Amino acid sequence: MFNDKIKVKITVDSLFHHLSQIYTGFEMLRDSGIVSLEYKFPPKLKRMYFIIQAEIDDKRVVFDLGDSADIYKELYESCDFYFKRMIHKNDSDLYDKIYPLGFNNAVYHQINQFLTIPFRTRSIKNIQQIIRFNWFLSHIILKKESVLTSGLSTLERPHKKSLPEKIIFCARVWNPDRFKEDERKIECYEINRERISLVRALKNNFKDKFVGGIQDEPYARKICPDILLPDSFNNKLNYLRIMQECTIGIAARGFIIRWDGNFPNIYQVDVLLFQAR
Repeated sequence: MFNDKIKVKITVDSLFHHLSQIYTGFEMLRDSGIVSLEYKFPPKLKRMYFIIQAEIDDKRVVFDLGDSADIYKELYESCDFYFKRMIHKNDSDLYDKIYPLGFNNAVYHQINQFLTIPFRTRSIKNIQQIIRFNWFLSHIILKKESVLTSGLSTLERPHKKSLPEKIIFCARVWNPDRFKEDERKIECYEINRERISLVRALKNNFKDKFVGGIQDEPYARKICPDILLPDSFNNKLNYLRIMQECTIGIAARGFIIRWDGNFPNIYQVDVLLFQAR
């Protein structure tokens, strides 16, 4: 235990699933006795909002986990540290208060204070997001993307000295018609081609040592019906069991330039992670 705990106050503007890892991280620090943690609840939650603002001792910190590379200039100017998941390389050189975050991954912790939000906001619009942070309710009502399926104890795997050689790579393809800009359409075609080619190369070269494929969706059935993921991968707990038996994981690039080389050990499962280029 730490005698002088770091004081943390978090403004809960949103419970969007992108933010779960930040809430969980601070809860774990509280469990370890490193921080004292307080939540501030505004009158209502924001939809599709990927920002957490925190006061850490005398510093203002912003966590931006959005899929966009856009920077919230007003928040940037008013904070001491701005942690961001997606950013263009040029912007990372221009904004000296911006620091990198790793992969966006859902991991949940039991947070009983969130159960008071419907009473504070006088609304049940966000009840599904609230349930994600409660083990009992998620066990009964919501079994996908919650503390039940994505709690740290579920994601972790005890160390195993030896595992069979297995490579895992799962991805999805995007319909270029969803984008208006020609540049994004071209990028979409390129990313789809890369992901499909990678799956086929892995299947052809590693045979039974490879598990994975492309997510089964209508557009994927049109362009790559031979490498679709089986239904068993749609169950989160089952997917985690499969992933935890693999020794190598592969990650593909997305649509927006990410921080180079920033691949933390997300799940404590001894999976060697490569980025496909």
